[in-house]
Amino acid sequence: MRGAAQAWLRLLNAYRARVCLDATRFVRLLQACACPLGAMAIEIERKFLVRNDSWRQGAQRSTRIEQGYFCRTPLLRARIRIFGDKDCITLKSEPGTLTRYEFEYEIPKSEAIEIITRFSIEPIIAKTRHEVPYEGAVWHVDVFEGANTGLVVAEVELEYEAQKIVMPPWAGEEVTGDRRYGNSHLARYPFVTWGDMQSVA
Repeated sequence: MRGAAQAWLRLLNAYRARVCLDATRFVRLLQACACPLGAMAIEIERKFLVRNDSWRQGAQRSTRIEQGYFCRTPLLRARIRIFGDKDCITLKSEPGTLTRYEFEYEIPKSEAIEIITRFSIEPIIAKTRHEVPYEGAVWHVDVFEGANTGLVVAEVELEYEAQKIVMPPWAGEEVTGDRRYGNSHLARYPFVTWGDMQSVA
């Protein structure tokens, strides 16, 4: 393993040795390892539960996703994701908000597999993402597997927070601000364990 992977492994080993790294020190360590980060993006996204399977009639593409988390602080979540032909390391700000900051770094699949195997600190999230165009927007419908079987969530990205969208008939309750439905929370508290007492990280 060469180049970027060696730098990431240096970072991850340092993280494992010093579990209390905060977000600022984490980013500084990335810079010290000479790991190039993608340009910072602002992700604006709304999230909804799904009422029924009628969305399948409009689904155009489906891709399986596996992702694991290797860092969790009050300010950020850091994950490795294996997603079709695009495998990446992503740093995202705290979940449960409409707007989040995001850094993304694409890496080769072989390196993604090694990192997710070596350094995931919580169970892997597995799901299939379906792209469903509706009234000018592309919705992502995530059908979860494993310990999150039974959960189906739809997400739609916006260009700005006040952007109006046409709601598809299969979109149900909005859960944008509910941290329980974030992937990082589902890794810790899987959907099948919620029962009547639903915990929030």
